[in-house]
Amino acid sequence: MNTPAQIAALTEEIGVYKANQKVKKLAILSIFGGLFIGLGAMGASVAAHAFESAAAQKMISAVVFPTGLIMLLLCGAELFTGDCLAAIACIQKKMPWRKFFRLLLLVWLFNFIGGAVGALLTFLTPQWDMNGGLLGGYVIKLAADKTAIGLMPAFVSGILCNIMVCLAIWAAAASTDAIGKIFGCFFPLVVFVLGGFEHCVANMYYITAGLLAKTNPGYVAVALETLHVSQAKLEGLTVANFFIRLIPVTLGNIVGGSAFIGAMYTWEYLK
Repeated sequence: MNTPAQIAALTEEIGVYKANQKVKKLAILSIFGGLFIGLGAMGASVAAHAFESAAAQKMISAVVFPTGLIMLLLCGAELFTGDCLAAIACIQKKMPWRKFFRLLLLVWLFNFIGGAVGALLTFLTPQWDMNGGLLGGYVIKLAADKTAIGLMPAFVSGILCNIMVCLAIWAAAASTDAIGKIFGCFFPLVVFVLGGFEHCVANMYYITAGLLAKTNPGYVAVALETLHVSQAKLEGLTVANFFIRLIPVTLGNIVGGSAFIGAMYTWEYLK
């Protein structure tokens, strides 16, 4: 088992390695990363959509959603929120900050492609017709809720999200075997989902999926009539609001991962 100090040193080394990767390699692994997180989000939606209780929906989603990060850690891919930990290498002066922000920008862009592709592929299947279109309506509801959140709450929620996601990655790094990594990352992610915190890469799937589902009148009717999504929230589910909310969530994720976990653990274990 790796100690926190060993994890900090390993994270520093990995950060330098990732920041020096060629764009092609980062692109492929980041597309997979966005796709894996999107597939975890998709599974969570399918599992939770038929429950009437909001608490039950959250609990079921929290159990299924971590599948995406587990696939990412065990199979290999790049994730924007996890790569915020590369700030450790900058704080230790092992690489310049410009390389850190280049890494984040590239991974963010290609994670977006992966998440959007996952949403589109799901849209092209009959999956959202499940339970008379209830799943399609639920997809719209999730996206409408995310595009209705205030900018400051989105930012703070992004901070809390990436504190938990980076702790999940940190805990997984403590183990050297697959089972240990799964258990290490699972429980922090459960808390993240239960808290309803905002993850920019997950939102790349969720909101893209909602925008696609909104093009189907049947799903819209279910969202309005069965799931009681307000007309105002439905009208607020737009591409413009998608990006307006994605920016503060992304910034919050950077602060949560780089400052709260990366910087604090650097000073604690490497300084």
